[in-house]
Amino acid sequence: MKTFTKLGFGVLAIASLSLSSCASTYKPLDPPTAPYTFSEKTDGLVYSYQYDLLQNKRNKKYAKRETKHLMRVVAVKITNTTDSTISIANDYKFMLGNADVVPVPPAIAANKLKQGVPIYLLYLLLNVRITTEENGKETSSTFIPTGPPIAGLNMIIAANANRKFKEELIAFDISNKTVAPGETVYGLLTLQTIAPAPIRIARRNPVGNAQLSTQ
Repeated sequence: MKTFTKLGFGVLAIASLSLSSCASTYKPLDPPTAPYTFSEKTDGLVYSYQYDLLQNKRNKKYAKRETKHLMRVVAVKITNTTDSTISIANDYKFMLGNADVVPVPPAIAANKLKQGVPIYLLYLLLNVRITTEENGKETSSTFIPTGPPIAGLNMIIAANANRKFKEELIAFDISNKTVAPGETVYGLLTLQTIAPAPIRIARRNPVGNAQLSTQ
């Protein structure tokens, strides 16, 4: 008498595993700690910026989405050198080279760059069947539903990561910042560009601004 025990996986289950991989947690970008390597003084501001935050923080799924959607999330540091409180959105504009650029709103950027959640439903197919045979004849079969918990865990991880990503983009939205004289603020900026082009910040009405510091 020969007894064999076999583990069975569906073909679709193996396909689902290869297609979806595992969900990724989100590592905060934390713009105050970004390694700013560039600084420029112009129109009453001293500003610095840093590209490649998502990649450098090992948020690989989000970094891949940047490339797919031609977007770049950038850390920005701004110091107000004027004698008045300024509003970044109202008083200044962002430019790539000599062209004006409108930052992508945080909620839209988060939606475009988020990792997929429903894709992990494919793990529902990843179940195990243990079959015992004696002399070529099946004597018992046990089905173990391993797919649902794997799918559920991955969906929770992905959804939680997306939520944290969106919350950080909104909380650090540099366009919403007001900056008091001498104050330094840190924020995030999402631009519709794939290349790390030079970023400029220019006064919207430089002629009317009589309070720029000359220091």
